[in-house]
Amino acid sequence: RVPFEAGSTVSLIAKLLAAHPAPPEALSPDVPPALSALIMRLLAKKPEDRVQTATELVAILRRMG
Repeated sequence: RVPFEAGSTVSLIAKLLAAHPAPPEALSPDVPPALSALIMRLLAKKPEDRVQTATELVAILRRMG
């Protein structure tokens, strides 16, 4: 599922700029909390809050098992 749904491009852009998506674990209880937290970090509004490199992402995923 996409993080946001909207009836128009303008509405979608407004949501992308202002709204926060629902955490995956809230949409599906089968999603582990750690994975849900990682996905939310990847979707963070501020670039400095996101995973910065693919290497960092791989390390996080390896720690998650």
